[in-house]
This record gives sequence, C-alpha cells and structure tokens, in this order.
Amino acid sequence: TSGNYVLSQSTTAGNYTTGLQCAFVRSDDGWPSYGSVLHVGARGGNDAGGDFQIYCGHGSSSGGNYLRVRNADNNASPTDSWTDWRTIWDSGNDGSGSGLDADKLDGLHASSFNQVIGTDSDINTSGATVIDQLNMTDGVIQSHSTRTLTLANLGYTGATNANNYSLPAGSSSTRGGFKIGFSESGKNYPVEVSSEKMYVNVPWTDTNTNTTYSAGSGLGLSGTTFSHSDTSSQSSINNSNGSVIQDVTLDTYGHVTGLSSYNLDGRYYTESEIQTFLNQSYIHSEVASNLAVGWYTIAINGGNRAIGRFGIRDTNSSDHQSVVFYAGHNYGTDASNTITVLHATHYSGNPFRYIRIKDHSTYDGAALQVYIDDSSNSVAAYILGDNFQSSGWTRKDWIPDATDPGGVSNYSSFTEASRIDLNQIAQGGIATTGPIYADGDTTQYKVLTTNDEGSGNGLDADTLDAQEGSYYRNASNLNAGTIAAAIEGA
Repeated sequence: TSGNYVLSQSTTAGNYTTGLQCAFVRSDDGWPSYGSVLHVGARGGNDAGGDFQIYCGHGSSSGGNYLRVRNADNNASPTDSWTDWRTIWDSGNDGSGSGLDADKLDGLHASSFNQVIGTDSDINTSGATVIDQLNMTDGVIQSHSTRTLTLANLGYTGATNANNYSLPAGSSSTRGGFKIGFSESGKNYPVEVSSEKMYVNVPWTDTNTNTTYSAGSGLGLSGTTFSHSDTSSQSSINNSNGSVIQDVTLDTYGHVTGLSSYNLDGRYYTESEIQTFLNQSYIHSEVASNLAVGWYTIAINGGNRAIGRFGIRDTNSSDHQSVVFYAGHNYGTDASNTITVLHATHYSGNPFRYIRIKDHSTYDGAALQVYIDDSSNSVAAYILGDNFQSSGWTRKDWIPDATDPGGVSNYSSFTEASRIDLNQIAQGGIATTGPIYADGDTTQYKVLTTNDEGSGNGLDADTLDAQEGSYYRNASNLNAGTIAAAIEGA
C-alpha cells in the first residue's frame, strides 16, 4: 500500500496485510501531524505481536524532525492493539528540553547528587535585628531565625535611661559643665552670656603713642607708609602643558630678576600617552605602509634574555589582520627561541605570513622578524607587555632582513632558529613552536598532534578502522591468510 492519506492511525495491526507498506499521512486521520509512515507486518491478523510502524514528521513544525515508533502488543486486548508512540532519540533531539529521562547523568545516578531542598524564605534585617541562627544540611539552608540586639549584647553596663545622665564638673582635664557669675578681680574678668553666646568684657582704654619710623636699605618712607623700589627686570611667563618654571633668579632684595622654563614633555609620558597605554596596553608603536614582500625586523635582543608579548596589525582596506603572540630568547640556544601565537584574525587578506626568530652564537643577540607577502599593506608593531627581563626586547621600525638592525653582533651570520606559519591559524587558534600539555590538577599530559602519528607513538585508540579490538580477536572475521595449527586448536 502506498499513496497520500490512505492510512488511519486507529486501524489495528491485524487489519494490515503482511509485508512493507508506506504512505503519507495527516493529523485528520489521527496521526501526530503530516508525515510518512512505514508499516512492517510480519504476522498480521489478530496475533500481530511484533508488527511495528515508524512515523517521521513532515518538518520541524509538522511532526518534528525525528522518528517515532509503535508496535502491536500481543499481551493487550485485543492482541493486535498498538502501543503508544515512543520517540527514537538521536543527536538531533536530545539535550535540554528534550524530555529524555536518562538512567545516569555523566555516569552518576541521581543518588550521587545533593537532593537537599532548602527554605525559600528570605532574610531581611534592619536596625537592631540581626541573623541569629542558620540551620544547614549538606551546605543548604533549611531554616533561619533572627533576634534583636540589646545594649547588654553590645557590652554596655551603664544606665539605659538617658534622663539619668549627670553632667560632671569641668576642669583642665575633664570635659563638663561650668558656672558663670565670676566677679571681676584685678585683671581677671568674668565670662558673660549674650544670646547663648559667651564673651569676656575687658575694660579697654586707648592710649595714643607717638612712634618714630625709619626706612632701611632699599625702602622709602612717607609719613607712616613704607615703600620699596621695583628692581625686578623679569617679565611674566605663562607656561602650559609640560612647560614649567625651572630656575628663579633673585636680587639682594628678593626681587625676581630672571626666570627660565623647561618642557618636561620630552622627559615624561604625557597624559594622552598614559591614557593610550591604559586603554590599549601600549604607548609607542612602529608603523609602515606598502612594504615590499619579504622579512622585516620588528624587535631585537642584544645577546641576553628576552620575553615579551607583541601585537601586529594591518589596517589596509579589506585586510584588517591582527595577531597577538609571545616571543622568547635566552642567549644563543636555539631551543630557547620560542614563539607562541595566542590569537590571529583577519577580514579578507592576511599580509602577515610568518613570524620567526634569527640568532647566531651565545652573545650575538636575536632578531624577531615578520614576513609580509602582500605589498599593499598598512602595518604596525607593538610591544604589549610582559617585557620584564632587564635587557628584554627593543622595538625596531620594520627594518628589511638584508639590513643590520643594530643592537646585535655578527648579524650577517644570523640564521633562522624558530618560525610560525600564520596561515595555519588565519581564522583563530593557537600556534606554538613547542608542545601543548593539558588536563590534570597536578600532572598534565601532552596533546597529540599529527606529528605524533605512526608506529611507536604509544597512542591507545578506542577503535581501529571503526572496529573494536574484539573484532580482530574473532577468527570468524579473517578473510585472508593461514591460521597456525597451534592457534587453531583441536
């Protein structure tokens, strides 16, 4: 049987013929929704146990993109009755919200998880009310209580009624109260009060005294007014930004006769430069544009220790490539020339192809270089941080590989010690010249790569060509060769 809308969900298994039947169905005939039904009938009739049907929805909004199955239940009444539809689980319909009731979660039964249910009553205290008790089971609050603090709880043992306070008498060593009403005695005058304010009324008699004034050196006198001559020869200075007054020259009368200024912008970072560093982790960068294809030196070490975090970017139209990486060098040992790229991204073109370190012997130093393979570029290089060694890396302004960048020795003898191909992680990822270890609190394990494939790598795989080990230990699966008599047995 085949066709559209020719089957009804209510038709019992015994009313189907034996064999395979399929049809397109709809909800009007009792089915879950539009979809296809495959009927497999082995027995048929009233004893149709074992016959089954598979239903597949027409789409995500018509029956769903998953399979359901039902079978004839020989133990039911009648014996050709269908069971309820059951969902067939797969990778497309499991997960959150699927309704799948699993026996275990991450290999554990429900009894392995904390099933203690706590209280949902909130605690809201204020003033003298504080939390008194928290009753907990397995780290879950079951109940709680509060209480009100008293003065005794706080260690106060005095009177609790403020009206019982007695102001002590004041003295030179004690704060307290004083009386007024002292009678004047000689030069001792009483304190009086006016509008809640205290004052001392001292009887005062003005006595005019003629005083003779004389002007000293550099001063003039007219009546009782002194004046001095302006001997200053310095005009005003109005500095701004990083310019400050550095030297002040005075004459013998303290008059300013000379001022000199100094611009500190050349000695200290400006506010704008500091803000750039705080916002973008760098103050200075080396920029260039339309460099020819080839290698360029962006930093050197003079023959010591260096490690640092770098950033390179290209802002040429339609390219927009950015790379963040670490580079390290410890004297002239090739194994110490390490590069680890933490992130690489681009919009369209990626003019940065390689990063490498060149060196020669122990104390000759090292050159950190970038290879550009697109002559249409607008590039910049930054030291972003972690350049904490005393010698460390020194920035260079995109110096071609054929040119000695300075700061190193025997540059003409430098050879490549390590290199990273950025095209391998052009759309993100991590690349490093060394291995990666991971997974373990106290012991980490090497992450295997294609470089570790092959005989002798120690890799313990779960399957070989999609077959378990038991498959190859079963002689019935042999398809060629001769079995030794000692293995064949009796």
